[in-house]
Amino acid sequence: MQSNPQILIIDRDIEHLTSLISILEALSVDISAATTRDDIFALTSKGEFCLAIIVVDLPSTNSYRILELLRREKPAAKLPVILISDQPSDEIFLQNPLGPGPVDILHKPFHPKALLNKVQFYIDIYYQRLEMAAMYNHMLTFNSQLEDLVRQRTRELKEAYDVMEKLDHVKNDFIHIAAHELRTPLTLIQGYTEMLENVITSQPDAIKLVDGILHGLQRLVQVVESLTDISRINNQAFDIKVEIVNLRHLIEGVCRNYEDSLIKRQLNLLTTGLEILPEIKADPIMIHKVFTNLIGNAIKYTPDGGVIQISTREMKFNRVGLAPDNTIHIMVSDTGIGIAPENQELIFETFYQTGPIGLHSSSQTKFKGGGSGLGLSIARGIIELHGGRIWVESPGHDENSFPGSTFHILLPVNRENGPWKIPTSPLSQDILIRSDKR
Repeated sequence: MQSNPQILIIDRDIEHLTSLISILEALSVDISAATTRDDIFALTSKGEFCLAIIVVDLPSTNSYRILELLRREKPAAKLPVILISDQPSDEIFLQNPLGPGPVDILHKPFHPKALLNKVQFYIDIYYQRLEMAAMYNHMLTFNSQLEDLVRQRTRELKEAYDVMEKLDHVKNDFIHIAAHELRTPLTLIQGYTEMLENVITSQPDAIKLVDGILHGLQRLVQVVESLTDISRINNQAFDIKVEIVNLRHLIEGVCRNYEDSLIKRQLNLLTTGLEILPEIKADPIMIHKVFTNLIGNAIKYTPDGGVIQISTREMKFNRVGLAPDNTIHIMVSDTGIGIAPENQELIFETFYQTGPIGLHSSSQTKFKGGGSGLGLSIARGIIELHGGRIWVESPGHDENSFPGSTFHILLPVNRENGPWKIPTSPLSQDILIRSDKR
């Protein structure tokens, strides 16, 4: 429960002092009276007052001196003062008060209500000050608790990060070991299967069985190669074999590898402006893997009858610290199911799957067939190893309206290979593979 505010009355006239106390009984206050200098020292050193009332009755009394004595006491240095006086000379306190505390004057004679109003005014200020002090202390306590909580959470996050980092190392080690250990037996199985195929040339049914084994082996080899690529990217152990690469021929070659799947799924694959692409210095095998993964991804998530487009344009914006004349921008777009905004960065993480694992399919081109979750991670790793950047843009995921996705690839080009050759005529558009091809 909050105690009443304390008021100090300084008055040498006991009768007048009693009268003032009687007036102030209308307020919920505790009153202390001082009639001597010693009383002032004793009272101000013990209690915290919200107001002092100084009464000057005799012309010989120096009210300035009384106020000066009061201000010398540290607890009362900022104490508000009401000076009750009949001396006009005391008006000087309004212009030159001693100390930082406010000074108010009430001239005799006065109505009791005038005194009560003035005292109540300073009581209200006192309560406001207490409330502000309480809020300040609460803020300090809250800030202290918040700092402790932040330190605790920071420690927990660091511990969790350390655990995740260790798990990531374990995962990378597992990928490396698995890829290494599987490669040798797969090579043996593939070799013996091919030898078996040569032995049973006169048995058509057996040849079909062996072809099935070889097809499964080929898929398994591709998975192991992807694991090996991820391991090399994670361990920064990729050996880039740079040579001059004709991107148009490389991309068109990747497209031809998907010709049967495009016809089967009735997908149109269009290319726009590839003829203006300059030759670049890059690892052709690695860049081939990038576009194999991107085009295969577009086929997988585009419904039958949809369109996939590969286009390029001159760089207009400096997005990777490269000037427009030594950067190429290639886009792989589709009219597929799209990618939700919250997944547009996650899809480049190793093993990340956007759909339910239960719908996973080993097919590389079946609609929504799923995959190993390695292709886009490998693509990003390879592009970044070449000093480029890859990202995706999509309005969102919708399997009814098919908003589509666009993967952007930026790759640096050495100036010695020549700047962009901008054609004078509009960019041509070729239909590379049509679904009605026979």
